Amino acid sequence: MMKQPLKILFLANWQWKKGDIGAEYAFFKHFIVKPEVRYLGTFNIPLWTSLERRFLKVYLLQAVIAFFLSYKYDVVLAYASQSGLPLACLFRIFFRRKPLLAVFDVETLGRPSGWRLKLVRFAAARFDALVYASSWQKDFYKANVPEVMEKCRFIPLGIGRYDYRKASYDEPIFYAALGHHDQRYRDWRTLLLAHAKVADRIQLVIFGKEFLTEKERAGAPLPPNVIFVPYIPSTELAKRMANALFCVVPLPERQQSQGQLTALFCMALAKALIGAEVKGLLDYIQPNDNGLFYRTGDPGDLAEKIIYMVDHLDETIRMGQAGYEKVLKEHTEEIFGQRWEKILDELLRSNNKTRGDGN
Repeated sequence: MMKQPLKILFLANWQWKKGDIGAEYAFFKHFIVKPEVRYLGTFNIPLWTSLERRFLKVYLLQAVIAFFLSYKYDVVLAYASQSGLPLACLFRIFFRRKPLLAVFDVETLGRPSGWRLKLVRFAAARFDALVYASSWQKDFYKANVPEVMEKCRFIPLGIGRYDYRKASYDEPIFYAALGHHDQRYRDWRTLLLAHAKVADRIQLVIFGKEFLTEKERAGAPLPPNVIFVPYIPSTELAKRMANALFCVVPLPERQQSQGQLTALFCMALAKALIGAEVKGLLDYIQPNDNGLFYRTGDPGDLAEKIIYMVDHLDETIRMGQAGYEKVLKEHTEEIFGQRWEKILDELLRSNNKTRGDGN
């Protein structure tokens, strides 16, 4: 007998838009049995939204609405703990409400301490599954939130496939950095200081930015031979990056899972990577296989890695191909979606068995 489609309430940590994205979202479109999905994002309400983001650090209004909708669904899937934690608190306070709750933890539960950690531990005890994308996160859970250890699941991120023009290295080449982010999520200072040492050898193209403010540069001067390309859709970006020799992922260490989608996008285009040696990238870059690490915050070390890539063209191309093959083997959207389907199916079967045993 064919199993029934899962009914999923999906809480996204981005702004709500009218309509239901349903089973077309990347989590779900590769499920073998297509689920029924209700999408609920965050809200843009003056003053209240600012309060949630700056002080509460959670999406409380979204959680309240989800609480009243949840009885209609087999499972609530929260993308990010800012959505999952307040809903878990409501489920614990109003203990008769028993919907399954799975949380995809993209920021390591907000890295709490003090009284916030106590609240997180209270809420996390109500999680039915906690899914994480960087293996180091489990060490954080073990040390700070041991209640979730039996509920943890590691799923490496996946990415879609892109059609792109193959590189022609007889044309001018460059190396690329991606991101519209400010200095909290991109270490632009280290990248610019490193590029100043190699600007006579190769051009740097920064995609996703029109410019870098002095604050974003943390006072670093803007070196020569840098081009900025404002945001363009990912399909166009893939074409524009054809002649990138490699990509740099310049991250600060924030003790959270970050930078993986940027790394995977570059890998999907067969580009070798130079990444900051931060925890979020350790599962995605294998040194001397698909890329190199540089010491976080060290422009001299980054400059040396850039020169190595420029001077060893065959090796750089080989690492790019290895990254592409790694994506096909471990990080496609198909693999990612089917891993999620397996986890949610296991949750539902376990829940049904528990209820059956209690009768």
